[in-house]
Amino acid sequence: MYINKKLYLFLKTVAIVGIYLWGSLVVRLIEVLLFDYFSADKGLLGSRFLIQMYILAISIFVLLFIAHFRINKRLANANIYNSLFVNDPDGVIQLPVLSRAMGKTAPELKKDIIGLIKMKILKNCRIENGGSSEKIVLFKDTGSKALTGGEIKAVCASCGGETMVRIGYVKSCPYCGSKLDA
Repeated sequence: MYINKKLYLFLKTVAIVGIYLWGSLVVRLIEVLLFDYFSADKGLLGSRFLIQMYILAISIFVLLFIAHFRINKRLANANIYNSLFVNDPDGVIQLPVLSRAMGKTAPELKKDIIGLIKMKILKNCRIENGGSSEKIVLFKDTGSKALTGGEIKAVCASCGGETMVRIGYVKSCPYCGSKLDA
């Protein structure tokens, strides 16, 4: 699992509750404003004050609404990355390959993933420079605070070829194509 479920659920809840609370406040302010406008006793609370409060509440609601959609977009991206990472057999994903699959540019994708890692929504992964291109390196959740990702030498049972395999992942033998487990 490469997504921090507790933080994910917390952010989802905060976004939904924030929109609900401010939305209901705006509705109540509209009700008070209309009541004050149509009441026989003009100026119950002062129309100018109510209009200012209404504009302030609407402004906060719009900002929260925008934040809600931005957070939901980030969380949706985190879900997509998590599902791709969980299904990756060898624990290394080339950034250009992922960017083509996602339909985003590599810098855009890198910025998004780094942002999710900094927000601690994505975990057990990091972006590394590896030779000609950058790659996303995944780590199995071992319960340890330190990210591990060591490699061991694996010998193919089919052809006897040797190759390095990341611990906890599967890799195909570069010589015969058989699966190697570490």
